This record gives sequence, C-alpha cells and structure tokens, in this order.
Amino acid sequence: MIRHLAVFAAPLLLLLTGAAARELDPVEREALAEVDAMQNRTWAQCIDAQGAKHLMVRVVPRRAPDNSFAPALTPSGAPVIGYYDFLLYKKDNGQYNIGLDEGPQQLTVADQQNGIEARYVVKLYVPAYRVYDPRTGGWSAWNSGSSWEKEKINFASYTVTKRGGVWTTDVSYNIMTDGQFERPKCGEAPQ
Repeated sequence: MIRHLAVFAAPLLLLLTGAAARELDPVEREALAEVDAMQNRTWAQCIDAQGAKHLMVRVVPRRAPDNSFAPALTPSGAPVIGYYDFLLYKKDNGQYNIGLDEGPQQLTVADQQNGIEARYVVKLYVPAYRVYDPRTGGWSAWNSGSSWEKEKINFASYTVTKRGGVWTTDVSYNIMTDGQFERPKCGEAPQ
C-alpha cells in the first residue's frame, strides 16, 4: 500500500492514497520520526525555480577511518563525485510528499527473547530522479524508473527496531555509487 509522508514535517501524518487521512498510533509515530530524523541528516529538501520540491544528496568519496600510523587517504574537502536529485510527488492540494510503504514486521520468538519490542520496514519512493556527473558537467535526463517501477522508484529502505525502549535505524539505499552521501546546501548543485 502506498502512503505519503510529508517529509521534514513535524506532524507525521500518513495520507492514505484514495482514502481519508488517519492519525498514526504512538509506536508508528516514533518509528517514522526515526526515519525522518535520519533522512534529514543526509538529504536536503530543495525547491526548484518552478516551485517543485526535490530531495538532494551530495556524493563524495568514502572516507578512510582515522589511522594514527598512516596519512589520511581522503583529504578534507574531498571532491564531489556527483549529486542525486529526487522529485517528490505533488498532491492535488499542492503539497509535495514522498511515497512510502510502512508496516510493522511480525516478530519471531527469537526477536522477542532478544528484547525486540517492535520492528518496522519503511520503503521510500519517488516518481523521478536524475544524477549529476561532474566528469561530464551535466545532469542526466529525468528517469521514471524501470518498467516495473512506473514512477514508483524505491530509493531507500529503512529498518527501524525498538529494543529496551531505544530505537535503532538501518538504511539500505537502492542507488549505485562508490561514494558516501552528505547533506548538501540547496543551490550548491550545478543547474
């Protein structure tokens, strides 16, 4: 089931596609707040000249861990490998949202014995994306995904687990890159 999350918004209301909005239960609200916080640390929500909202991320070389016996392999201020630009869904009311599938995962007996109280998998979707490549000095054409995606491109999957009252979040990106993601400033990416 596709739902829409108002990204970077304080109230986390899920708007059901084709149905009335519903309030999240407290555990769902906590889980989605964890995803929203992680998303905010990495991705910037930017507005283009036409007023459309996008999620943008800068890709930089992976940083080697500090090693007191060897010089840094990746100097600070490392070059940008590129940018990803994800267009958000525009709703009839003019709001821009990101599509998502979410739901509680069935806990196993082992999960319960290990103190896991709740687990959610949240998959985030966008209708189109493009990539900036500094080697070519340009953006790719907008892409609406493969034939099976049809403007429902799953670019990230978060697993949010609550154990002992503490949430942990793991993310898996469905994006090809050799680099790591950093939050850019809006307007820094070439137009």
